[in-house]
Amino acid sequence: MRNLFQSVAYAFLYLFHPRVIWMVLIPPVVSLLLVGGFGWMIWGPLSEFIQSNGHLAGFISKVTAGWMSWSPEDMKWLSIGLMVALGLMVGIPLILMISLTLTSVLAQPVVLKLLGEEFPQLKKRGGSLSASLRNALKWTVIYVFLWVLTLPLWIVPGMAFFVPILLNTFLHYKVFTFDSLSEHASGEEIHSLMGGRKEIFLSLGLVCSLLLMIPFFFIVAPLFASLSFVRLSFLELTEHRSHTQGSEA
Repeated sequence: MRNLFQSVAYAFLYLFHPRVIWMVLIPPVVSLLLVGGFGWMIWGPLSEFIQSNGHLAGFISKVTAGWMSWSPEDMKWLSIGLMVALGLMVGIPLILMISLTLTSVLAQPVVLKLLGEEFPQLKKRGGSLSASLRNALKWTVIYVFLWVLTLPLWIVPGMAFFVPILLNTFLHYKVFTFDSLSEHASGEEIHSLMGGRKEIFLSLGLVCSLLLMIPFFFIVAPLFASLSFVRLSFLELTEHRSHTQGSEA
């Protein structure tokens, strides 16, 4: 766990490095603008659709008959509440998905180059931006699917807190571990580390997910995840090769 703690500590320090600080705002701002713009476009039509469906009001009135009555004004506020809830449940994963994808494409190469200077023994072995992009898109699509699939669990007390944390941990692990190793590790090494050292990478993913719960930390969260995963991956890869070479000798 020493590598994990060291990686988290160094990531906080590197957030203020001149070569990465300019990337702090780009992913979250772009994702907020895209999702916010889309939400603004559909807010009016969606509100009209909900309020124009009188059968919805009748259905709700029947369900709540005897303990709550609904006036037209109540239905207006109900429609607003439903849209806000829908926006939060859909908008949050979309913002995170876009932020992580942009970080993977734009910031990750800079972070890899910066931290690679501290690990000169780790030579590049190829890797490609397209492979990282395919990996990021693959797992973010799966992430959104799982998010939608688990929405019914949100009505269970406490699950609205735990489900997003688990899904965000999964997404961080799948996207950033591969991205961090793809340029410097062979396919066999990537498979070995993501399998044999899965616990420590998942632990880091959990740390990143918990930090997302801190107000306003989401602004730097994608870059923090990139920095911490790259450093942890480099430390683990260095130790893995040392052990492998030692056993061969």
